[in-house]
Amino acid sequence: MTEAFPKLADVIKRYGLAMKKSLGQNFILDYNVLEKIAKSSVLPISNSVVAEIGGGPGGLTRTILAQNPKHLYVMEKDSRCAQALQSIAADNRNLTVIEGDALDADYAALGVRQIVANLPYNVATPLLLIWLKMMLDGRLDGITVLVQKEVAQRICAAVDTADYGRLSVIAQYISIPQMLFDLPPSVFTPPPKVTSTLVGFTKRDNAGMPLCDIADLEKATAAGFAGRRKMLRQSLKPLGLDLAALGITDTLRAQNLDVNQWAVIASAISEKRKEK
Repeated sequence: MTEAFPKLADVIKRYGLAMKKSLGQNFILDYNVLEKIAKSSVLPISNSVVAEIGGGPGGLTRTILAQNPKHLYVMEKDSRCAQALQSIAADNRNLTVIEGDALDADYAALGVRQIVANLPYNVATPLLLIWLKMMLDGRLDGITVLVQKEVAQRICAAVDTADYGRLSVIAQYISIPQMLFDLPPSVFTPPPKVTSTLVGFTKRDNAGMPLCDIADLEKATAAGFAGRRKMLRQSLKPLGLDLAALGITDTLRAQNLDVNQWAVIASAISEKRKEK
């Protein structure tokens, strides 16, 4: 099927799509790789409303469309790329190109249920936090995104490891993240200095886990991981909690607590706020 697609190098030349470092652009020009990304989505694309971020010359856009989504919305901040993407939309009623910042998009209003994207490195984490909160609220079902490998390792890190931190706790409280496969720098144009990893997220069943406000989980982990070498009795002191009463040993450090224990702390913050 990809044989019928235009060469992406020709598309880049036609629309003058010289990569902009300020937008974190690194294009993949190999349709075989792009097709693998689309087919590796953690949820079936067929009949789903999907959002792609940073469509660039439209390579991933075409391979997602080949999976027959109910509708595909592509968020593109670069007006040059948006023009190239509009040429695809002209022949496909299932595609809508939205020129603007993905950080400001109203995904719920569009009916988006999953994200499939090669994320610009400079906005990957802020976007993931937005989408994870949507997943927690039931407004999003799946996320499949290409990020820097070091970010993927932080997302999927196990407790008591060097990579385990705030992003690990928040992502794993809300979802089940999994590293799907790596892509070397040579796959991209221009080649980045790092390896990239496709990561998939599906909603976690939080039955049996303490319920907490995600803002309180962010507050707790921000305090704890700001001083990784400090004991919790020091790093969490500003929160004013009785850690012993929560069953938390205060001589431990942030990276020693699993997701369930962080949820206990966040839940206690919520309860303390209600008492005021």
